[in-house]
Amino acid sequence: MAAAVALLAQEPVVVEPKSQRNAPTTTTSSYTTSYSSYSTSSYAYSYRDRANHWALGFNIGGGTHNPVWALGLGLNLQYFATDAFRLEASYNGYLRRNHWGSWNVNINLHYLFEVADQLELYPLLGVAFNHAQFRIDTGEAEPGYESYEGEKENFGKFGLNLGGGIQYSFNDHLFVKAEAYWKYMPEGILPIQLQLAADTSRKFGQRAVIIAGVGYRF
Repeated sequence: MAAAVALLAQEPVVVEPKSQRNAPTTTTSSYTTSYSSYSTSSYAYSYRDRANHWALGFNIGGGTHNPVWALGLGLNLQYFATDAFRLEASYNGYLRRNHWGSWNVNINLHYLFEVADQLELYPLLGVAFNHAQFRIDTGEAEPGYESYEGEKENFGKFGLNLGGGIQYSFNDHLFVKAEAYWKYMPEGILPIQLQLAADTSRKFGQRAVIIAGVGYRF
């Protein structure tokens, strides 16, 4: 009898409903999403903050001289005076063709206009020194050129560059470009003219240039 009274005196046992058994415990926490540390936006090329930066490039193309086309290779060094104004010094050498070979040194100024995302156009204006060599090696003279066999002549002339280009930037460093410009070498500035034995006149004068290149800005 005493044992029964003791059992009744104990606190009642609460039995949880079957539906609530093994229910997961949830904890409420607040999270702050920071868009400064995480962003799904795509990369955008920056047209700003280029002032006082340098770029080094390589180009390949062609130019007319006397008056055939010749393949040329070149190197250029660029300096951004501002975000848009760019000064370029370049050297281009052209393979010898039809007894003529040439090279030139240029100092050009570009002004870059943004026309689309990562795409820019620019006018080109500059000065150049152009060197040409007429040479016929022994054993390769052609009919009418026999009197020049084994001889060579070198010529130099200053001129102006006028044209433009287009540039596409993959990112803030790597870009590709294409240019077309005209080298104007007026008469009277170191005039150059060679009268060949075949009674034809070839003048080292105006030259059209088309190049494509790649560059890296650092």
